[in-house]
Amino acid sequence: MADRTEYNKNYYQKHKDDYALKRKEKKASKKDYDKDYREKNKAKLTEDKHNYYEANKEKFSKLNTEFLRKFKEENGVDYYAFKDRQIKAEIFQLLGDKCSNPNCPISPEKLDKRALHIDHTNGGGSQERKNSKLTGFRFYKKVLKAIKSGSKDYQLLCAYCNWMKRYENNEC
Repeated sequence: MADRTEYNKNYYQKHKDDYALKRKEKKASKKDYDKDYREKNKAKLTEDKHNYYEANKEKFSKLNTEFLRKFKEENGVDYYAFKDRQIKAEIFQLLGDKCSNPNCPISPEKLDKRALHIDHTNGGGSQERKNSKLTGFRFYKKVLKAIKSGSKDYQLLCAYCNWMKRYENNEC
């Protein structure tokens, strides 16, 4: 990380006059100028970031491995499993923590949360997962974002209701 910090300092020193000139022209703060610069040069910055990652892949791999090992030691659980549970809990809360089927034969008091499934209201969930190529908590993050933005494409169903829906709609 020190390499990147050094690089940023050197870059700023070399282009200090450009920053000052642009700030005077726009009468904006450095923060505003930086924001505009990032928006205008998004592709170049993404490419630079990718190139930096490629050049330092080994270092990033080592850091990631160390983080995952430390997290498991401190929390007793794998990081990705932890994030999975955390995001699913938030999704369940937003969707009501119970089966959405009003005719569910299992009473809400007897229903175990482990038997709840996140279901696509119009079917096509497996196709969405295949097309997005996202797995685990990345997929759940996508679902969470959709729900928070007001999407009605997802619902909670108990395992019984979910399988009955799949059978009745030939989703199997």
